[in-house]
Amino acid sequence: MNSLKSLLPLSALLITSHAMAAEETPNGQWSGEGELGYVAARGNTETETVTGKLTFGLKTENWTHELGLSALRTIAEDPDTGEEEETADRYQVTGQSNYRFDERRYIFGAFRYEEDQFSGYENQSALTAGYGHAFYDSKELMLKLEIGAGQRWSELDTGEEIEESIVRLRGDHAWQIADNARWTNELLVESGEDNTFSEFSTGLKFDLNSKLAFKFAYVVRENSDVPADREKRDTLTTINLVFAF
Repeated sequence: MNSLKSLLPLSALLITSHAMAAEETPNGQWSGEGELGYVAARGNTETETVTGKLTFGLKTENWTHELGLSALRTIAEDPDTGEEEETADRYQVTGQSNYRFDERRYIFGAFRYEEDQFSGYENQSALTAGYGHAFYDSKELMLKLEIGAGQRWSELDTGEEIEESIVRLRGDHAWQIADNARWTNELLVESGEDNTFSEFSTGLKFDLNSKLAFKFAYVVRENSDVPADREKRDTLTTINLVFAF
């Protein structure tokens, strides 16, 4: 599976280069995190999966800006023919800007763009705005809830294009359960008349030092309306190496 193995050094280089760029920022306000995961299965099935994720954040007196990039690719070998084929191929870009009125209340604008070749949708993009509230916001405990509305544009595998108004709900939770262990949970729901997209992720991160950590994560994603030959729900369990910068 040379095609997938070639992605590993490239992914590592991408994360390292972004980390170096962030550390060289003169004002020192940028922060971020990169994740890289690899899973190989051998025996009755031959599969290889690579996952990657980059998140960036910038915080000023009243503004917070966040940008996220993620990718997933799985190559499986047909046991009968020995040929390789993709069974998962997904890329996502997300962004959000918050304007804080005080330590608890803020308004936000957010976007999400995704390409997933095996979801029944060629791509989905959404623009939303709304209100958020931080019930807890410390290193030990964080809980934020957001509600908003906006517009989503979807293109199906069939070529059909759908534009619809959506309601957006998001919850973000983190708990520092030990000096070197942090539990995180995030829920995103975008609900429209034609389709409801939802994603829930939970993870447990163990710090090795100030820059490196291991993270165990479980992600559930669902589209309520998909073609008959597609599953509504996808799940992913990963063990990732995390780079903090």
